[in-house]
Amino acid sequence: MLLSFLSLLSSSINAARSRDWHFAIMSVASKDFKFGSEDSLTPFCTDMLIAAAALVVLAACGAHCQELSESKAALKRYAHEKGFALQWQQASRRDCWFVFLAWFGSVAIRACLAGNWQRRELIHLALLTVSSSALAGAGFLVIHISHGMVYVVTSFMVGLFTDTGLAAAKQTWNLSCALLRKTSDALQPCYAALAATAVLASLLAIRDVAWAGSWALIPNLIVTLSIPRVLLRAAFVTDVCKKIPPLMISLDSDECDLADDTMLQLVQHLTASEAGFYMFDARVSTGLVCKFVYFTGVAGFAIGSKLFSL
Repeated sequence: MLLSFLSLLSSSINAARSRDWHFAIMSVASKDFKFGSEDSLTPFCTDMLIAAAALVVLAACGAHCQELSESKAALKRYAHEKGFALQWQQASRRDCWFVFLAWFGSVAIRACLAGNWQRRELIHLALLTVSSSALAGAGFLVIHISHGMVYVVTSFMVGLFTDTGLAAAKQTWNLSCALLRKTSDALQPCYAALAATAVLASLLAIRDVAWAGSWALIPNLIVTLSIPRVLLRAAFVTDVCKKIPPLMISLDSDECDLADDTMLQLVQHLTASEAGFYMFDARVSTGLVCKFVYFTGVAGFAIGSKLFSL
């Protein structure tokens, strides 16, 4: 195997020197040498990427473990104070089932595709099980905290009907913004690692389609396609914050015990605060995530069209 790889590498270098790039690529991607066997249904690139992404996510969460614990504890205290702890728990429970079923489905499909249960397949199955469970745990952490951040914003709207006065409303909103920003700072490394994993896994999946077959990609695609839902759930926090000023303008002053001029000052204060979910000082919204997914798809289509045209 080593001698065949060296011979293929030598022929590829010679072809590259003669500027025959098409032959160089085809010689490496030919059926004479693969990272997986002919009857193996285990893709290599996305498996290694998911394993590396799991290590990066665990490192990111470990480095900010104290910040995450403090932010989650602050959210819990605020939830019990405002009375939305039960709603937060119920919303997180539904997403917990979704994350678990996605993880279990990817592992079960990989186990069914293993076939003869050789040592190689068992190693890849264990690798996918451990790495995908780490990504699933990180994804659920982002979703769970994002639910709490959404309820922080909605509790402010509920408080407008009970708290009176511009000073009290501003103080409550400033506290909410500080809590959102602190939680975003603690969550942003994990969020960035998941976003990078989705991009790289989508692009490397094209290689696995060409070399390992489409059926082998199903477990990895389940893991990869579950990440955009995590990204959208966190971006929904910004969307909720953006909807509050228009909603307040549509309310009558008698409904929230605020005068018209006081309401206008509060709306201007809310708009200027630009609250939401931030990743490295960038405000993340659903529109931004959709553009991110769109350009990733365009890049994947371009790379795939070049690869399959060779």
